[in-house]
Amino acid sequence: MRGLIGAGLIAWLYGRFRRLEQVIMATQAENQAAVDAVAAQLGKAKAEILAQIDALEAAANSGQTLNFDALRSEAQGLDDINLDPPAEPAPEPEPATPEETPPAA
Repeated sequence: MRGLIGAGLIAWLYGRFRRLEQVIMATQAENQAAVDAVAAQLGKAKAEILAQIDALEAAANSGQTLNFDALRSEAQGLDDINLDPPAEPAPEPEPATPEETPPAA
């Protein structure tokens, strides 16, 4: 009797293990897809920024007035992908020590 219960438990645990393995593999695939999507987005942003730099260089070489708005917009969009951490408060200044005054003569 114990052998049947033990074998049943082992079979059940094995089935649970296989299901957990499938879930982990699916999660890894989803995570990899998310990483690949971000990498593609960053590659696209890089190409757009480099194109804007090339356009600015061409404008500068032809004597045109440079307009950095498009480049700033692309750079800000790239920066916005990852939120900046909150700024830490500035440390409190140390209290000034009174200067020693020379003794009266």
